[in-house]
Amino acid sequence: MFASVLWILSISCMCFFILYIFFSLLYVVLELPDPLEKVIRIVFPAIFTCMIMLSIVERTL
Repeated sequence: MFASVLWILSISCMCFFILYIFFSLLYVVLELPDPLEKVIRIVFPAIFTCMIMLSIVERTL
C-alpha cells in the first residue's frame, strides 16, 4: 500500500514537471501577456496532473 502511494506521488510529480515545462515553452512561443503567465505555467499543469492522476488511481483501485 505504501509503495503504491509513493509510486502515485512520484508519477504525479513527474507529470507536473513535464507539463510545467511544456506550458512554459508554450507561453514563451505564443508570447502571451504577463497576467496569463501564472495561469499557464502553474494552473494548467496542476489541472492536467490531477486529471491524469485521478485516471491512474481509478484504474488501480
